[in-house]
Amino acid sequence: MLLCNKCSNDPSFGILTRQFQNCAVVGNSGILSNSKCGNEIDSMDLVLRFNMATLKGYTDDVGIKTTIMAINREGFENLLQNKTLQERLYSLPENSIFWHFKRAKTSRGYLREMYDILNGGDLQRKGIRLAFSGRDSDLLLPTRTIWDLHYPTSGLLCFTFAATICNKISVYGFYPFYKDENNNPISNHYYDTENFNFTSDTAHTYNHEYSLLRALNRSNAIRLVTSRCSY
Repeated sequence: MLLCNKCSNDPSFGILTRQFQNCAVVGNSGILSNSKCGNEIDSMDLVLRFNMATLKGYTDDVGIKTTIMAINREGFENLLQNKTLQERLYSLPENSIFWHFKRAKTSRGYLREMYDILNGGDLQRKGIRLAFSGRDSDLLLPTRTIWDLHYPTSGLLCFTFAATICNKISVYGFYPFYKDENNNPISNHYYDTENFNFTSDTAHTYNHEYSLLRALNRSNAIRLVTSRCSY
């Protein structure tokens, strides 16, 4: 991960190298609705979230702490075109890292535009930093190799990154099903009511990825949270 501290003709870069003890990787599944996991998530040393999922109004379930907000190219494009989504940047805590985690070769114009947004007014004072993946820090190839998957989801890519800097990982909001373990219906995201046909996205293998996480949970390598929290 490259941190863009001063994107100009003479940019300075830094690399996130700190090791964290307890980390939360927070997906956006509706399984988080009414989970009351917010306090537990906020207690972690590092919290990694995805694609500018809204936190306002849902902090009891998902918390507010955000060390890294990861966003893929599609989410990046939507953010730059949608003023409502840009308002969510103001809810990020101070010194958060806004990370375009896929290789930035084809996204330089987007990065420049995003840098200008983050360095305007209140956002600049909050110290939110823009980060991106360069040629030698692209996550796709190593994630494909580790998990033997052709096209891993954004969630698995970022979980794989977290595994390199975290000693203990709790995973929330990863749940590719229409009903919870008690047979109650759940939505695709905790912040909306829409449903998603997981089988229609033939590029990703959601159920297979979830089975990989479950296997890690059974071996105590990670903690996969799919029920209410009792902090």
